[in-house]
Amino acid sequence: MTKYDNLALLPSVVAVAVANRPYTGAEWSSQHRDSRSVERVEAERQQMTEDDIEAFAESVDRHCRAAYKARARWFVKIARAQDNSGRDQLYVWASHWLAAFLLQPKKRR
Repeated sequence: MTKYDNLALLPSVVAVAVANRPYTGAEWSSQHRDSRSVERVEAERQQMTEDDIEAFAESVDRHCRAAYKARARWFVKIARAQDNSGRDQLYVWASHWLAAFLLQPKKRR
């Protein structure tokens, strides 16, 4: 496996993109998607400052770096994807992490 810093995917860039687009809860199946939670996350996302976005991007990068180091199966699959499926899956994870980052502010600091 290549070094983390040489991966074609940049988790922090994906995190910034996710933080700058409307949150839809698309990472959840429709039967598990709660519209109130989606609205709450989106309202919080709209209030994010540049510092919040940077902190989120750093958080995603730390999480992915740790997963890479541990050779976590989910991240290895993302990193080794030969098509856009790895990138798309990372967007799903980052969207999920964004909701947690915004709804659990004590854990993000």
